[in-house]
Amino acid sequence: MSNVGSSRSTMTFAATHKGFTTIVMLLVAPVLAEQGLGSDPHMTNLFQVDSSQDTVSKVSSQPYGGILSVVDQLGLIPRLQDCIEEMFLILAILPLAMYFANKTKANKAKATSGNECKEETANAKELDAPSAKQKIQKKPDKGCSQESRRPVSSDKSCGLEPSVISYNTAIDSCAKNGNIAEAEWYIAKMQEMQVEPNVVTFSTVIHACARVGNVQKAEFWLSRMASAGVEANVISYNSVIHACAKKGECERAELWLSKMLKAGLQANVTSYSAVIDAFAKAGHVERAEQWLSTMHEAGVEGDVVSYSVVIDACARAGNIIRAEHWLSTMIEQGVAANVICYNSVINACAKAKDINRGEAWLTKMIDANLAADVVSYGTVIHANAKAGHVVRAEKWLSKMSASGVKANVICYNSVINACAKAGNLERASNWLERMEQAGVMPDVISYSTVIHACARNGDVAAAESWLQRMLSRGIEANVISYNAVMDACAKAGHADQAEEWLSKILTAGFAPNVNSYSTVIDAFAKAGDVEKAESWIKKMLQQKVPPNVVSYNAVIHACGRAGDAKRARHWLGKLLSDGLEPSVKSYGAVIDACARAGEQDEALDLFDEMINRDIRPSLVTFTSLARGFAAKGDWAKVEAVQERLSKAGLAPNTHFLSTLIIAYANARPRQPRRAQEAFRSACRDSMEGIESNDFVFRALDRALGRDKADAFLQDMGIHWDRQRKPSEYYQYGSTPTSRSRLSSGVSEL
Repeated sequence: MSNVGSSRSTMTFAATHKGFTTIVMLLVAPVLAEQGLGSDPHMTNLFQVDSSQDTVSKVSSQPYGGILSVVDQLGLIPRLQDCIEEMFLILAILPLAMYFANKTKANKAKATSGNECKEETANAKELDAPSAKQKIQKKPDKGCSQESRRPVSSDKSCGLEPSVISYNTAIDSCAKNGNIAEAEWYIAKMQEMQVEPNVVTFSTVIHACARVGNVQKAEFWLSRMASAGVEANVISYNSVIHACAKKGECERAELWLSKMLKAGLQANVTSYSAVIDAFAKAGHVERAEQWLSTMHEAGVEGDVVSYSVVIDACARAGNIIRAEHWLSTMIEQGVAANVICYNSVINACAKAKDINRGEAWLTKMIDANLAADVVSYGTVIHANAKAGHVVRAEKWLSKMSASGVKANVICYNSVINACAKAGNLERASNWLERMEQAGVMPDVISYSTVIHACARNGDVAAAESWLQRMLSRGIEANVISYNAVMDACAKAGHADQAEEWLSKILTAGFAPNVNSYSTVIDAFAKAGDVEKAESWIKKMLQQKVPPNVVSYNAVIHACGRAGDAKRARHWLGKLLSDGLEPSVKSYGAVIDACARAGEQDEALDLFDEMINRDIRPSLVTFTSLARGFAAKGDWAKVEAVQERLSKAGLAPNTHFLSTLIIAYANARPRQPRRAQEAFRSACRDSMEGIESNDFVFRALDRALGRDKADAFLQDMGIHWDRQRKPSEYYQYGSTPTSRSRLSSGVSEL
């Protein structure tokens, strides 16, 4: 222990030596102040700098005024202030330093005296016994070891004795450096020296433990404090509460706050806020609210921290009403709400898709003379853009710029994306240009969004132009950018051009993803080029890019359109063997291929397999299945398909109606009466009138014969102009030019 004390005294003396110059300045400064500024005995104006001419002349005219002026000009006054602060610390620790130095000196003296005694004893053995005894008896009279055995507490030769203040200062220094073990050592020495630790002593150590997150030690010292008969104060408890809260142990923090209240101490806003924050972060919103209410009932005024924590917790939980309640309460209590409080509520409204509410709070925030930031405006802009409210998103972006808040790339991208989704390429392009003019650097998302807008419109030239513009700005394109251009080519029916862009991706050093390949496969599939579509899916597998359902569906669709049922079934089997979940389109394309190939029984088996997989068939799937039986004139099977369609909750459209009538026309013998009844039934079932097209009328021609079909339609009040194009529609009980609601099924196929 003496070695430890020695090291501490050495360390303290080093600090004292380092502050020697400071001591001189500390002694000189008061003298200067007393003589020069006698009217200010507390030196409150000693370091004030006044640039006024009167003050300068006043200082110059006073004794030592010139010296102070020079010191001020040299910028030494701040350093002098720092030195004084250091000296207060040194003077506080000085008794400890002197004590340890004195103790070290005494220990050395003791060791030296002991060695001398041993030497004398050894020499005495060489002499005669009586003579040796005489010498040994005389030696203690010189007092070589009596003083070294003197108790440490009685060593006051230096005139200084350590006090509780000295120890507390040393403990505080250790605590601030995070050296808890050192601080604890000083407490042990205090007790050894019979210096009673006080509330400051214990609170300092508790706070140090709490700051490093050592909850157990903080709790230990708080308990030790009570056992020592020292009454803990609010600061002591708050340190432990904060330590528990910081660790996320909300129940433990709550326990210590309860103990604090039971001890009769008045908890302050810091005490409550720590517990509120702990529960809020743990997702226990109701408990956080309960403690905020308890704080109010105790007469403790909440601050912006306690309220904002609860507001944010309610907002994150999606409870807008509670978040609004606490924000309103905060304002009513006279606590100035900050931007963070308002932003939490605005964000909660945006997530709940209650855009009007979010806009209302942003308006209230502006009316309260709070400077809304980029988050405030950005949240409302993004919410409107996501909901497709292009005009409102643009309005808030303009307001944001007018208020002096610089929009970031996210705000602009939100508006650009909204315009792109609305199919308004011109406005999307315009906002991208305005973004550049405002000095906001567009990123790859900005350009890719505009390129996607071009793709939706099938504008290949514009898509390629924006990609080249992005590259010329030094912005590196990514796979998504190239995919957007390929998508534009595919939508425009330029499969070869899409293929070229896929090659450019590879040249640029990017790895094409599943969407890249799927886009090209789909382009060739729609062009009816089965071989090309299959070759790209094979390349995809070679590049170890696993195809997805979209990739397989494109190839299956290409085979289906070509009427190659065998190849369509092969790719469906490959899809299933890869462990992918087929969609209604996967089966629908194969069913259609089988129907076209005259394999209606295989089509029915696939249909049943799809049902067994809990895949709900679409109206297109039912129509494809019926088409195979209609081509054979198997009207009974088509009627059975119609019955299953109705049970599935679907209504037949004009294309299914024409397929049913064709089944009656292809039957041997033909079934004209059934064809007429099917048409009449469709008219009755439609409350707004059956909407028919040329497919239905031509099917009636085949089932009834031309003359009988004309007479039948005339009796139904329908005029069919045979000279019209097949795309013209007719509605029963309406004008001939009325467009068909039910005929939308034609485009589905």
